[in-house]
Amino acid sequence: MPKKRVRRKRKEGKKRSFLLVLKPGQWVRSLRSIRMNSLRWLEVSLVFLAAWFIAENFLSAPELGEVEPFVQYEAVSVPAEIPSVPFSKFAEALRGRQLFKPAVPVGTAASSQMTAENMAERLTLVGIVRSGDAFEAYITVQNEGTSRYKVGDKVADFTVIDITKSKVTLELAGQLVELRF
Repeated sequence: MPKKRVRRKRKEGKKRSFLLVLKPGQWVRSLRSIRMNSLRWLEVSLVFLAAWFIAENFLSAPELGEVEPFVQYEAVSVPAEIPSVPFSKFAEALRGRQLFKPAVPVGTAASSQMTAENMAERLTLVGIVRSGDAFEAYITVQNEGTSRYKVGDKVADFTVIDITKSKVTLELAGQLVELRF
């Protein structure tokens, strides 16, 4: 005949942990089962969450709302033959026009000097360093960063012509521009 377990009534006022009621070897097994049960609940809840997400986003039909009543439109008449225009007519219309204009008029010395000065506004002289017998300039080009340049190097379409201890001379299309501190 199996033994009957007798439960003792707990004394009021004292709360005891369920682990203290267990025998010395049982509490380890009990912790494992609690840990495993909580992992199972986590797995089950994640599966249900994933199933709900898939059903809501991929399997459900879109909501239609109100549908417009059918409206019958009149037919539009299209001419049987569409007249064609020869290309020579377009060429004649465009012949006297200047389609592509430069921003600054080309060919004048004043305009190229103005262009060189406008382009030089993008450049900032940061520093000049003596390297042996020659100077090197640190110049910041807007939106490109700072770099080191020697005589003969290209800086944003300019060519470095001369570097002294107080200025850098640049050349663009025959026009000279100086950068100073």
